Amino acid sequence: MPLSRSTAVAVLLFAALSFVGLAAPLHAQPADSGRVHVTVQESMGMRSGFLVQAAGRSAITDTSGIARLTLPSGRQLVTVTRTGFLPLRLAVLVVRDSLVTAKVTAMMATPTTDGDAMSTMAMPEVRVSATRTERLAGETPIRVEVVDEMEVDEKTLMAPSGISMLLNETPGLRVQATAPGLGTGSVRILGLPGEYTLMLADGLPLYGASASALGPLDVSPVDLQRVEIIKGAASALYGGQSLGGVINLVSKPPTGNKEVLLNRRTMGVTDAATWLSHRFSKGVGVSLLGTGTTQSAQDIDNDGWADQARARRWSVRPRVSAVDSRGRSLFLTAGAGHDDRTGGAVGNAFTVNGAPFREALRSDRADVGGTARIPLQNGGSASLRFAVANTARGRTFGTGPREDDRTTTGFLETTRTFEGSTRVFVVGGVLQLDQYRNALNSSFDHRWLVPGAFVTTEQKLGPVTLSGSVRADAHPDASAQLTE
Repeated sequence: MPLSRSTAVAVLLFAALSFVGLAAPLHAQPADSGRVHVTVQESMGMRSGFLVQAAGRSAITDTSGIARLTLPSGRQLVTVTRTGFLPLRLAVLVVRDSLVTAKVTAMMATPTTDGDAMSTMAMPEVRVSATRTERLAGETPIRVEVVDEMEVDEKTLMAPSGISMLLNETPGLRVQATAPGLGTGSVRILGLPGEYTLMLADGLPLYGASASALGPLDVSPVDLQRVEIIKGAASALYGGQSLGGVINLVSKPPTGNKEVLLNRRTMGVTDAATWLSHRFSKGVGVSLLGTGTTQSAQDIDNDGWADQARARRWSVRPRVSAVDSRGRSLFLTAGAGHDDRTGGAVGNAFTVNGAPFREALRSDRADVGGTARIPLQNGGSASLRFAVANTARGRTFGTGPREDDRTTTGFLETTRTFEGSTRVFVVGGVLQLDQYRNALNSSFDHRWLVPGAFVTTEQKLGPVTLSGSVRADAHPDASAQLTE
């Protein structure tokens, strides 16, 4: 489909912004500030995940044990904390336009004489990525709710085949059935329809827009570390598809651990899942998630209609992550899945017209995505994200013809982050593809290529943090759209 002149211009602007965002050198280091690199050493080799804070700024140590901060010049008090370790404090003298390095040795916490081990443990805060500025959950002005790993593990043991229970028990969220006879559903946030909820996996739109096909509700929570939820409009951050909110599923990093889960539930449901991970070096690791579920059709009230559809589904998702000594990171993932559901009339049951009624949905999906991030000299960064997802579905509804369709979504985004002692500024460009093809009814076919740009900033004023965002998208059918 040829692009209009305005869309072509927008694409060129996006390319120019991407080039500037990734290639331009950084000259915006805040006045009267310097860089501080804190290296954490630990006898057992557990150096990542320490929270380093100073002057209202914070960072998390990477797999090399290094945390990077940009702090105001002068003497600063730096604190280092992590669950299960004694808190550390050190004073550093920050020199303007210079790099200061410091090393600390972390020690495991031990129970006190009264048996209260928690009294010596510092509880770390969670850094959320759904807000783009990657602030701590307690520091971001945007309302973000985090479901931590402990709660995720609890729900995994109760319902390992999907995250419906996990989301349904979160206030403000509701999993609504889109096809009750087949057991598919979508997530509503604050009462808005499910099509306005954006589902992300590690910050990437890998699930596309197919709520009734194999998607997020069938994703096993076995490999989840946490879930980040933005309740309310986030269209200035992610576009119009996030009018209801954003749900970001963050996976566990490859730690070398392995998990296998086999579960048998009532009504003939069997779940199996395995999560395998391996570390090749300090900063390079891989993980693999494999899941499978089978369930038989169940007619609970013996009315001839399946209250639970027969289902067979499986999915596999490998991930690769790497971080070097300079903090440059690369994350790659791919996924494939199959889902086959059959519902409707059971056995020899007929509808009022004397004919059997069969309802079925078969879906196959594949996706690939990745994120690359390069830290810059002043504490800012340049990053690139991409994702491509393809879903093919075949639907049968009664005696009507089989309906086959295919949905393809693409996503490419570059961002440039500028960080100061009290301010974070993010500018980026995005290009999105939404394509739909229906073999039975081509009147719904479309192919939309939508370029856009956005700006997000946060300013800390004493105990108060202000946030503002603006985004512009050039849709080929809806013309230019501006959200703020």
